[in-house]
Amino acid sequence: MSEWDTWAEEQRQRNFQRVQQEQQKKSNQAEAEMIGGAIGVIIGAFFFLVGLAFAILVLCLKYFFLFLVFLRNKFFIHWNWYVKTEDVIYQGLIWIKKIVGIILAIIFILPFVILFKWWELWLVVGIVLLYYYYGK
Repeated sequence: MSEWDTWAEEQRQRNFQRVQQEQQKKSNQAEAEMIGGAIGVIIGAFFFLVGLAFAILVLCLKYFFLFLVFLRNKFFIHWNWYVKTEDVIYQGLIWIKKIVGIILAIIFILPFVILFKWWELWLVVGIVLLYYYYGK
């Protein structure tokens, strides 16, 4: 083989290795995207179940106290301290449910919705703002 042939063979080997590395990089990137999507689905399902469990718990407590109110009114049991305690607990549960629901939504749900579901909207908003501020 001549020197030209050995040089051409070395170049062919380098190109072949580069193509293989690019293909490996693309397959690794696709696998990482798939794993990231699966992790996002798992996290979303977990926090959905946490929210569902919390809603079921609050619903059970709500109807438990309503049932106690029904029994109290049906049998004319008027306990002033009981009525006041029940009202405080019921209102407290309503406020706790609202606050915890808002906090959970802000921390865990809203960022995923904004980042992954509305990315096109934010892209358009960004383009409009860039045009507004820097386009003139």
